[in-house]
Amino acid sequence: MRCCLKPGKLDDEFAIRKRHAEIVWQILQGHSSSNRMLRMAAEIALAHHEKFDGSGYPRRLAGEAIPLVGRIVAVADVIDALTSPRPYKRAWSLEDEAAFLRDNAGSHFDPRCVEAFLAVWDRALEIRARYPDKVKEECHFFFMTEVAAGAGAGAGAAAAAVL
Repeated sequence: MRCCLKPGKLDDEFAIRKRHAEIVWQILQGHSSSNRMLRMAAEIALAHHEKFDGSGYPRRLAGEAIPLVGRIVAVADVIDALTSPRPYKRAWSLEDEAAFLRDNAGSHFDPRCVEAFLAVWDRALEIRARYPDKVKEECHFFFMTEVAAGAGAGAGAAAAAVL
């Protein structure tokens, strides 16, 4: 939690933070053998920080090698992170966020996922307004499990609708 609330740049903490994808995957794998939703949540946990160009983590997967649910949640996770205030940054405007998605389609994000999300942008804004974050400064490390369970808040709920 220390690295979620640090007001400045993450140094050594970033390596610790990057481990969350594998840690959550391990936890969910232990409980997912008979539950389809938990298997999907485990897959999302492991894949949501992969980047379409292969520069992500933890496995440096690229393109279609990244599970579709991970590519979808990658878009929602970044929207949630950038449009929410953090101790180290202000929230981005929705216009800046949409531009970021467009600019990074094909590198960070699957272009088809960006296109699909932008096609339902107005609906996503409605969902975000209906389910505002209660504590914006909270760490959203387990955001992907909320989306997989269909209980995501803010922009994450829009991804749950796409799933």
